[in-house]
Amino acid sequence: MRCIDKNREVEALEKLQKNSTDNTVRKRSHCLLLSHQRRMITDLSSIFDVNIRTIERWLDNWAKNGLDSLPIQPGRGVKTRLKGLESVIEEQLKQHNRNLKNVLAYLEGQHNIVICKKTLQNFLKDAGLYLEKSAAVAKKQTQPLYLKSKLLHFPKFPLSFFEKDQCDQCQAGLGCYNGNAGSG
Repeated sequence: MRCIDKNREVEALEKLQKNSTDNTVRKRSHCLLLSHQRRMITDLSSIFDVNIRTIERWLDNWAKNGLDSLPIQPGRGVKTRLKGLESVIEEQLKQHNRNLKNVLAYLEGQHNIVICKKTLQNFLKDAGLYLEKSAAVAKKQTQPLYLKSKLLHFPKFPLSFFEKDQCDQCQAGLGCYNGNAGSG
């Protein structure tokens, strides 16, 4: 059984548990506080649903580093394969009119880097090279889904959606399955 000793550390852990925005910091500080209350490591592992070795590692890191041991350390996870190619990718985006398929083909052919489209999109987002839509696409998206001159007869949509008083197909009023008053 291990626990923390200093009252000042207990107060700091209580504040972190209540006020931290990082869930990992809150979880680890709560674990350390329960350890201070003389809970067994096996109990802590069942409470936090982690391995006993994980609780031991949290306690060892606390003994070595104190409050600095609570957050997840940087450098974890898969490293990007595109690091250092920001300028090349930006140039390719301009050259290929922001077509990601062409950029992926270029990266595979010239740099022997095989990644999926979603990975490239995430890299562009992280690097600040956002995919901006052209004016033609933005204008096209703001047009309504239907043309008023050629109203299509959509089931289950009230005619108020189409800004009309009657159904063109059956010339009836609102309220029916197809906009008809009598059927449905």
